[in-house]
Amino acid sequence: MIRKAFVMQVNPDAHEEYQRRHNPIWPELEAVLKAHGAHRYAIYLDKQAQPAVRHGGD
Repeated sequence: MIRKAFVMQVNPDAHEEYQRRHNPIWPELEAVLKAHGAHRYAIYLDKQAQPAVRHGGD
């Protein structure tokens, strides 16, 4: 299984807005991810870094 991840920085004053916009994942985004082989997707909000991990094929 291939796992892909990336880290992005979110300004501290935008943490609440970031969580509101990304939890839960939008149904349209979930459909696109599944269409491209991702069967799990997660976003973790960390006060210093936010890694997102994608599980699936190439």
